[in-house]
Amino acid sequence: MKFHLKLDESGELQKGTLFHVSIPFDFELPESGGRTAGGVGDAWGEGDYADVITKTTWLHTCRTYPEHYPDQLYNEITVDVFHAKHLFELIRTDDQAIICRQALHDRLKKLTLKGVNLAPAKLIGENRRKLPVFAVYGRAVPRRLETVVDHPNVCFKCGNGPVYCESCGSMMARCRKCGCRSAVAPSIDAEAVVAGKKQLFFDPNLSEQGGMIVEGRLWDGSDLMRARHGWIMTKRLLNFFERSHFGLLHVWDVRLCTDYMTEEQQGWIKRAETLFD
Repeated sequence: MKFHLKLDESGELQKGTLFHVSIPFDFELPESGGRTAGGVGDAWGEGDYADVITKTTWLHTCRTYPEHYPDQLYNEITVDVFHAKHLFELIRTDDQAIICRQALHDRLKKLTLKGVNLAPAKLIGENRRKLPVFAVYGRAVPRRLETVVDHPNVCFKCGNGPVYCESCGSMMARCRKCGCRSAVAPSIDAEAVVAGKKQLFFDPNLSEQGGMIVEGRLWDGSDLMRARHGWIMTKRLLNFFERSHFGLLHVWDVRLCTDYMTEEQQGWIKRAETLFD
């Protein structure tokens, strides 16, 4: 199977400053060479839940297409919990908000973090109680994937495009105009492949192979940033979670491109690698 997207690995790349982090829904092991970090807290338990965002600010971060890849700033969240005997210390919701319990919330407030917004959340269901939620608004720019030559970057059926946005990395898996599957990850959705049609094939784990690349010149110094799958976290914040044992994390290395970084941004690297007491 020939994939039509590749990762640009040029430039001066360094590891150890930023990490790609995911909070698992259960005790599953990480894929694509990731490792586990942190530990299981006393209140770690199983539970199904659904969340409802009640107040949200949308941030459109694509510099070319304003409608692409909007980020969300969470102001208030309501979480509906079903059949939960216990609650996770750290919960990932379906749309990638992060719910935490009061003890973790209080410790985070004492840290000098950048890019972390703490907002209230309401919990409804069988276990009714109030929990804080911290929402992510920091900005990191993972290096875009590049469309391979000799493949049209438009819908094979109607010509609408681009299928893959090279400005922000947004993927139009289903055409916004005609509704057909214009981009497919065959490894997870083989049934969507249309024989004989020039669909755009991509590997969903491409950015994790060898480590996601973040453009340092576009980093705003935040300790916690949203990524397409999970979050990007500084070394000092990851170390805080590891030592605090608030929950299980899946961790992958991130490669930071230091080309064209300003003196101020170089200082952010030192801050990101200096651990909290």
